[in-house]
Amino acid sequence: MYSQPEIKAVGLDTFLKLSLPKKDKIMSPWLDSSSLNMIHAPRGIGKTHVAIGIAYALATGGEFLCWKVPSPKKVLYIDGEMTASAMQDRFNKKLNDAVLLQSTLTNLSIITPDLQERLMPDLASAKGQLDISKHTDLADVIIVDNLSCLVRSSADENSAESWNTVLEWSLKMKRERRAVIFIHHSGKSGQQRGTSRKEDSLDVVINLRRPENYCPTMGARFEVHYEKNREWAGKEAKPFVAQLTQLESGEYQWVTSPSESSTRDRVIEAYKRGCTNNSEIAKEIGVDRTTVFRHAQDAKHAGEL
Repeated sequence: MYSQPEIKAVGLDTFLKLSLPKKDKIMSPWLDSSSLNMIHAPRGIGKTHVAIGIAYALATGGEFLCWKVPSPKKVLYIDGEMTASAMQDRFNKKLNDAVLLQSTLTNLSIITPDLQERLMPDLASAKGQLDISKHTDLADVIIVDNLSCLVRSSADENSAESWNTVLEWSLKMKRERRAVIFIHHSGKSGQQRGTSRKEDSLDVVINLRRPENYCPTMGARFEVHYEKNREWAGKEAKPFVAQLTQLESGEYQWVTSPSESSTRDRVIEAYKRGCTNNSEIAKEIGVDRTTVFRHAQDAKHAGEL
């Protein structure tokens, strides 16, 4: 019978003297080594555009949107639904520097359905996790795009138990000082789809939302909101708008600007105009009641309400 190592406990005096590895900032301000992260958005908003932009910046030591990468990292991109040709086209649009191309593109490895002679691995199963283990062992960052396609054999996604196997794998990656970024769908409420237990172990949750004034002619345009972060705050945590624009040369470029109206600001605005029903405010803004309550309490403590 397999015997696991005993659980250890140490006194505070010993604990405070331990030399422990510090987290490295992989992509400033939000992505650290040994971290679990999620980016979620409704269908069609541009999740894969963002995931590819992050992967390329990480592999090349560049930047994407408002996020900067101090040094190149080894990245494994596990794609669950894109055609290989579409993904190839998206990456080709980023290759403008021949020196960069030769020196760092080997940092990024891609697992995508069209290149397999079998079904893609199911990360909800021990076998699926084993199937990709030789590739994850070589990565500093693992991008899972997306949960609906790559976590298939679990129970109802609204059940907390459905996340157990993926959670164990995620925590193993974290112990090995790897960062994992899950790409996921938002539900009708605007929150990540499925059990909220997914978020319990996550260090950062980023939500991509349509601006209020959005129309289809704008193309890829969305607000970036940090719904959860554990280690940083201030102006870097404020939401911002990102839009993919085409230059006169024909090249595409991401442009960022401050968010038209952050969730917190909108909660404060609602209270000041006399609406104090958190459920009504939540429905108006498109967030959950708990988020409204948290922002309202924070604003009261800060003397803004």
